[in-house]
Amino acid sequence: MDKRSYIISILQKLKSYRPIAEGILALIESTYCNDQTIDVLLKMLRQGVKQVTTRQGQEKFQKAIELVQKIKHTEEQEDKNKEMELDAMLNTI
Repeated sequence: MDKRSYIISILQKLKSYRPIAEGILALIESTYCNDQTIDVLLKMLRQGVKQVTTRQGQEKFQKAIELVQKIKHTEEQEDKNKEMELDAMLNTI
């Protein structure tokens, strides 16, 4: 697959998500687009993919942190409840 075909396949998949992809696709398919323009667009697309992957990774990492914090909070609450129950039992003796 050559660069032009690669970019066209990516842009066709992105059209429904990113309106600007349709304009870039028209540019790539036109005769005005040369190899230098294609190289620049290919570089931009690769950087965009890396950023999306990074953002998704960051979101997953943030969710994992939140989950650990919830578990920690729940354990602390359970420990408090057990301590209060133990104090109540000791007070009745």
